[in-house]
This record gives sequence, structure tokens and C-alpha cells, in this order.
Amino acid sequence: MVRLTLLGPDDQVLRPKWITDFSLSYEYQGVQLTLGVDNAFDVYPDRRPFGLRPASVGGSYPTTYQFLPYSNFSPFGFNGRFLYARAAINF
Repeated sequence: MVRLTLLGPDDQVLRPKWITDFSLSYEYQGVQLTLGVDNAFDVYPDRRPFGLRPASVGGSYPTTYQFLPYSNFSPFGFNGRFLYARAAINF
């Protein structure tokens, strides 16, 4: 087998996480009020590694990993908990 690259495995594994959203609505005479929270338990994705890479790969991780610490492959955002209120009027 011939390898055309000197780089070894450098996989980043994102563990599964549970995200919980709630909303509560109340309607009275055509006016609907809603209060809600997204990511109620303030769950964040796994952080990217930074510093030196494994010896089989060599080198170091990009310095941007320190400033953008969460993977762009994460299936949910990294902004944490989000609270909201909504009002709707039905004619």
C-alpha cells in the first residue's frame, strides 16, 4: 500500500447532546401571547482541540480554533440558552 500523504488520522468526534426547547402560549379574544426558551439547559457543543496535534499527525491545530472554539459541523449552535416572547393578533 502506498500513502501519498504524510498526515495521519485527525478526526474530531462530536458527542451526541440533548437540546430542550419549551414554549407556553395563552390566547384570549384573538390575542395570543407566547413565552419560550430554546436550549433550556444551556448545552454547548464539544470544543475543538487546540495546541499540538497527535504525534502521528504532527504540527499544531490552527490558531483560529482558540477564537472559534466550536466546530462548524455541530448540528446545533453555540450561543447557549435563548429566551423569547411573542405576541400575535388574529383578525
